[in-house]
Amino acid sequence: MITKTDRFESISAFAAHIDSVQRAPVKHAEHSKNNGATPAWDMGAGFAGALTMGLNGGLWDEGAAQLQSVDVTGAVDTMADTIAPAIIYDVTGGAVDISAYMSDDPECFFRLDDEVQQAPIIKIGVCAVPCANIESHELMNQGRAIMALVDALELQGYSTELTALIPFKKREATYLVEVVVKAAGAPWDASSVAFALAHPAFSRRLGFKALEVQPNYSYITAEGYGRGDIDAPVEYDIYFDYLTSNSIVSTPDGALEYVKETARGQCPSLGL
Repeated sequence: MITKTDRFESISAFAAHIDSVQRAPVKHAEHSKNNGATPAWDMGAGFAGALTMGLNGGLWDEGAAQLQSVDVTGAVDTMADTIAPAIIYDVTGGAVDISAYMSDDPECFFRLDDEVQQAPIIKIGVCAVPCANIESHELMNQGRAIMALVDALELQGYSTELTALIPFKKREATYLVEVVVKAAGAPWDASSVAFALAHPAFSRRLGFKALEVQPNYSYITAEGYGRGDIDAPVEYDIYFDYLTSNSIVSTPDGALEYVKETARGQCPSLGL
């Protein structure tokens, strides 16, 4: 499998790239601009509207309100209670790791630590390309549940990095866009999270344009823009795959269970 990856450290950096290439020649399809704006396809944003939101860091006030419309404080506290606290090894501390001590490892002590710069980083990836039958409110349920997991992890001393992935797979080749939505050690913004994880224009307007101008991969657009079901990239501790079934995220509670089950299966050391 041949994979080309373009990574952007923020939504605004991704949008700035799209802005810079939007008038580049296109060899095949150009659905990013030519598809009409409809509630079902891009929530009526159009290419220009999606680009404006992206250049402003994913500014989507309505989405932010929807993301925060369900109180998940209880779920965050419950998850945090079950997650194993982050353990930081050091040359001094409150307890000793006997095996490390016997092997003369100077960093044989461990302690609980909530300092961001020393906290272990959990890298979370989310496929931002949904199957056509997944509706926006279901994506919102998933996004809300993922952020509950993020909050629970950080309550237990971990630092989290959240990245939205826009994959285009066709037989032997995959073009992948990675956009950091929340950097490790930084707070998360509800508007940006909602735009990246629940607004279809993020992938269908901005993501499509990124593929359309790729000289070696734009041919994927000639037959439906490929698929989003890729193998979980190894650099992520937890990866939320291409959603094909809306039943698992049709309710906020169902989405929470799906997120916990995914995290539990991929990162059992957390103790969820």
